[in-house]
Amino acid sequence: DKLAVVSVSVQIIMFAGAAHSVAGNMIGDLNQDNNFVTNECPGSPEDGCWAVFDGHGVLGEHASRIAASTIELLLTESTDLLDGQSVNEGIVSAVLYAHQNICASYNVAPKQYTYGNRGDYTLKIGDDQAFYVNTSDESDAIPVEYGTAALIALKKGPTIFIGWCGDSKAVVGGLTRENDPTSLVTSTLNTPHTLANSKERMRLKKECHNNSRVSIEESKVLLGGFELEITRAIGHPDLSCTAEIMELELKEEVQVLILATKGVWDHLCEEDAVKIALQNEDAVDAAEAIVQAACSLNPNPDQQDNATAIVVYFDLE
Repeated sequence: DKLAVVSVSVQIIMFAGAAHSVAGNMIGDLNQDNNFVTNECPGSPEDGCWAVFDGHGVLGEHASRIAASTIELLLTESTDLLDGQSVNEGIVSAVLYAHQNICASYNVAPKQYTYGNRGDYTLKIGDDQAFYVNTSDESDAIPVEYGTAALIALKKGPTIFIGWCGDSKAVVGGLTRENDPTSLVTSTLNTPHTLANSKERMRLKKECHNNSRVSIEESKVLLGGFELEITRAIGHPDLSCTAEIMELELKEEVQVLILATKGVWDHLCEEDAVKIALQNEDAVDAAEAIVQAACSLNPNPDQQDNATAIVVYFDLE
């Protein structure tokens, strides 16, 4: 059922952003999502940066954590690594640095690893690939292949730059007429990098010709023995990590920005997420309400993915 909009008269300052995240149950209580919320960038309080990360594979939580810490540092702190680059170039470079850091972590993968409710695993190094082998069932061997999707929003002056790599989505919305729920407008800012995206499918098919480790099987991307549902990610040596960028000029009707991982959008439509955000006066409450609504709409609650949402309010006056 569609959610009704409750009109409220609120005064919300710029950068009222907050995140909420819950672990799914497909691998126990292991949450491989990550995020960061920077409502005022150091040295530039009029700017802000927010991001969500959706890790996958064994050590997926490590990948999302490395990506979050690397990208937050590069985009919000003063470093010389991005000097001379445009905002777009800086986001692409920050994602590439995160990719390199995750790929380097393959060399120091822990010898023992607990993969949620799947059990305890021991690292085994093969001739061509490393595996985590279940200590209780040696036939359960998982390739050491892990990474993360990323979705970044960086505000510079009146412009929001959205950078993404993977299948998380960014949505904006608001009311074009004060206290008029029928004037609600929403907009999805990015197209996920999946095989349902015809441009991505075409691009990946070309890559398959140049790399025997990459192949397509129906809706899945195969990296050796590892399956993925996305065509770009951070941390996979054989998969593109190039972030796609779009820009949005802030206007009066852009009252809320929502960044969320696939575990939210699998069950909650963009319009309802914006409605929930506008029903709340607090970003913390709104982010939690969006995640809870998404999980409650899952017809198979025992197959819930990790779910993370960030809500950022802009001046509603």
